[in-house]
Amino acid sequence: MSENLEAIIDAAVHRAMAKVDGAIQEKFDALTASNEALAKKNRQLLREKKFAEGKPEDTRTPAMIAADRLLQGDRPDQAQPPEIRITRTEARDTSKYREKRALAEKRGVPLRIIDDTESRSTERILSNVGLFDDPLRGVTYANSKLVREVGIVRLKQIAKQKGHSLQYFSAREALPQTAQPLHDNAQKEGSGGSDAGT
Repeated sequence: MSENLEAIIDAAVHRAMAKVDGAIQEKFDALTASNEALAKKNRQLLREKKFAEGKPEDTRTPAMIAADRLLQGDRPDQAQPPEIRITRTEARDTSKYREKRALAEKRGVPLRIIDDTESRSTERILSNVGLFDDPLRGVTYANSKLVREVGIVRLKQIAKQKGHSLQYFSAREALPQTAQPLHDNAQKEGSGGSDAGT
């Protein structure tokens, strides 16, 4: 008799769970449909507002917009370093110290004097250059940070439009010797051309 009772209880529990699951799924479907309808109406209202204001509709994703800005030469990813560093040995040379101090004042960032050993341990500083070309070798170099932000597919499209292959880098020292001067030129162009070597 207890086996029969357990079977009846299990069957009742399964029926109740099926009803609850069904009810939850129905509510979820209704809410999803309602949210989709609201989103569609919102997009329609925004299109109508832009049309009334005479603004064209831009259907590109944020990643595509960022990549298109790069194609046009706009380099928003060229973030300035948070500080200018000089080693203790370099700081003893007054001309080098004045040069670095002037650069720090120009950028509005602090000048930090670091130990010579700290300089060697941080020798491979990540590059702030996002994208540059080597037209002689047919290569477009993309910073790995930019690859994460814009996406590899869009960057490959950019390189293909130029007839180039795409290679990634994260630090200047990781680039081939022939590409390092091109990297430096891109860095100068992106920050006014006065901060070579920082």
